Amino acid sequence: GGYASAAYSRFGTSTTGHSNYISASNDLLISGDLEVDASAQFDSNLQVGTNTLYANPTIGNVGIGTTGPGAKLHVYGTNAADTRLKVQTTGVDSQAIFELINDAKTWQIYADGANSDVLNFDSGKMVITTAGNVGIGTTSPGTKFDVIGSASISTNFEVTGGYASISNTLYVQQKGNVGIGTTG
Repeated sequence: GGYASAAYSRFGTSTTGHSNYISASNDLLISGDLEVDASAQFDSNLQVGTNTLYANPTIGNVGIGTTGPGAKLHVYGTNAADTRLKVQTTGVDSQAIFELINDAKTWQIYADGANSDVLNFDSGKMVITTAGNVGIGTTSPGTKFDVIGSASISTNFEVTGGYASISNTLYVQQKGNVGIGTTG
């Protein structure tokens, strides 16, 4: 027979009877790149760097910036730049989407690529524009608070300046004057 040379390391206690794992009494130091051309399984915690990335396979939590993740994904930092979560996509008409899902409903928060000035909540049921306008029932609110559809106020509605208008027909001024068809 011929001789075949392979450039790989065998893990275990001997070169002929290797057990394909490193036991607790053995350490492995890699001072270069590690390439895995299949799956890699860690039966204990996986830590990359010091508090950079940490995975606990027992409970399934992943920590970024913490070795004690308290949720499925736990991001910890000491300032706003350290705790930012970024969802990014490319393309003019693409959407960067964050989804909240349970058995009954999927809620989406996304930046609409076709209309990048709008942050959408659940397919336009509520939007916030970069101008600071909030729309409910409309994807293009024309005022600071724009509701299309029925709305109710259960306690007080206060006008602190100017007037309140109902369908551009009934006007109520701050000083108490009421006008029908006129703002005066």
